[in-house]
Amino acid sequence: MQNTAAFWDVEANTVTSITDANVFNFSVGNKVTDEGIVIGNFPDPNYPISVTNDDGTVTEDLLISAGVWKDGEWTSLGLGDYAGPPTSITGGSAANSISLDGKVISGYTNTPVPGATNLKLSPYSWTYNDGVWEGQAWAEPENVTQGSIILDSSSDGQMAAGWSNIGYG
Repeated sequence: MQNTAAFWDVEANTVTSITDANVFNFSVGNKVTDEGIVIGNFPDPNYPISVTNDDGTVTEDLLISAGVWKDGEWTSLGLGDYAGPPTSITGGSAANSISLDGKVISGYTNTPVPGATNLKLSPYSWTYNDGVWEGQAWAEPENVTQGSIILDSSSDGQMAAGWSNIGYG
């Protein structure tokens, strides 16, 4: 199965695929501004990975990463503070919300769990300053097990809502 992000324009009565349908991808357009800027996630050529399949074969692929689609191309927002080598195409990041002025994007990154081999989702935002997207990790509750993500944010990007997976016991 493959998701390919799309952009619809009602006035022009068009739909445009905004990712390369010729490569396996799990791309999603999550929000769009009035100016036609789309944020979401896409197969990021900045992060090629090798995935070992259940049968032992290795597949070359691209990590799914948060991005901004503008003027016909994706710009990567990167992986945030995570520095380890991802082993799954979905081990990257995602953008879920954009501020009214288009300068703050919120979502999540995957980060290592201390003392474990797995990753957890961590709330994260990117702010556009002087032509560069700068990242910022957000606070999480103490008992988070699988992580937290931002699903939506205020018009200025300074408050957010989402979910956290809280452990028991």
